[in-house]
Amino acid sequence: MAKSLKREKVATGIVCLAYFVYGIGSSLMNTTIIDLTEILNADVQSVSYGLLLRAVFHCIGAPLFSWSFTSFNREFQYALALALFGLGTCFTASSNTMVMFIIFNSLAGLATTGIDIASYVWILEIYKENANPYLQAMGGFWAIGQTLAPLITRPFLSSDQTIINGNETIVTKHTKTSIQIPYNIIGILTAGVGFLVLLFSCFYNNQHTNDNIDDNRPSISSSFSKSKEDHLKEYGSTSDRQKSSHSQSFTGDKRSIKQENSSLLPKSLPKGYYVAIVLLAALMMNFQVGLDLDFFNFLHTYAVQGPTKMDKSDASYLVSLTGFVQLASRFISIFISIYIKSGTIIATSTIVTLFGVIILVLSGSTVSGLWAGAIILSIGFAPVGSSIYTYIEERTTVTNTIAGILSFSSTILSTTGPYIVGASLDTHPFIFILYILICNISIIILFVLLLLTDLWKRRYLEKQKNQSAKRSTVSPLVTIFYS
Repeated sequence: MAKSLKREKVATGIVCLAYFVYGIGSSLMNTTIIDLTEILNADVQSVSYGLLLRAVFHCIGAPLFSWSFTSFNREFQYALALALFGLGTCFTASSNTMVMFIIFNSLAGLATTGIDIASYVWILEIYKENANPYLQAMGGFWAIGQTLAPLITRPFLSSDQTIINGNETIVTKHTKTSIQIPYNIIGILTAGVGFLVLLFSCFYNNQHTNDNIDDNRPSISSSFSKSKEDHLKEYGSTSDRQKSSHSQSFTGDKRSIKQENSSLLPKSLPKGYYVAIVLLAALMMNFQVGLDLDFFNFLHTYAVQGPTKMDKSDASYLVSLTGFVQLASRFISIFISIYIKSGTIIATSTIVTLFGVIILVLSGSTVSGLWAGAIILSIGFAPVGSSIYTYIEERTTVTNTIAGILSFSSTILSTTGPYIVGASLDTHPFIFILYILICNISIIILFVLLLLTDLWKRRYLEKQKNQSAKRSTVSPLVTIFYS
């Protein structure tokens, strides 16, 4: 049992490490686009298509990895996805032609889907309904990588050294970019983490074969493609799994979060219920991730070109501070999610976000209003994405297919959002705030629909139970189900 718990902690550490280097690699282009134009002899618009291609191939990879993870060994594919992302990252900055740049950048975008799906589902399979703190930690490590990326690339950026002589400014030397160095280092590190995943997978499988540990929880290496009903038949309901040794170690503290009743996972519910909650959650992920990414992508531009007319240095400081606030909020969410249900976290965060949007609507044209609204929004964004995964896990197992659907939907708005906001931001800056408002209201409506779906489920189960109580004879199967 101790060995099993140790393996789970090691697996969690590997996933967080993978997300840390993944966060750095995913954010390198954000601060090196100008230097990439120097390497490729292209304009900014052409190089910017690289960001779009990553999102497009992320969408393509969602159904591909959902199928392959179900059909083949997922740990090996997880390691392969990390290696491919590392390879794409290395050659993104080392490409001498636009064609090679597009190929390797697209390869990196395709691999991001495999990394996302495998990371989320692996953590969910280890910790089940108690996974939210670990998912928040995983997101926190990604945010650390995102924060460090500009600091890592800064010494390698191109620069012009000037000497001021009287009233004349003479450019004496142009230092060429050397961003290939951080790209190569991060790419190699990511591939190294992939190799670590592969070694852990082999070690775990050997240990699992020899230990003969009786665990009431699905095997990490053998249950990736099982459906929810397969899990229920073999391992029991949610309440049964909460009695497992891991759940006892995690929820033994009386202050820990109280899980919902096992009626959340009955086998008699119509399939339409599960389709509804997955579809609504996917739409929530679409608006939430799009809102989060586009807010940070266009905050600097709005601050400079909008009614506040901030200078670039102050706008950069605003973006940096809001990013740091979100990073701090992610780690605070780790401890909050231990004691508070994911549904409550989503509801609270959405209300906080709405409050920030209202501040931007009413006073976003002032510097103080923009600062206040941006900081509050960064706090509200932090815990929602991971909590949506846990919210679904509390109601049905997040399989590879479900994770693929959520991953695919998370890129739709983030891909189209730049066209919606960017096309009008120069002439109509308020489109930025309007876009945030529409996304936030959409998230609120979708979450209310999720709550109504749960309300329907409870009434459906009560009706079923009342009908079965009126029968003169009750089949053994029904008796076991309601016991």
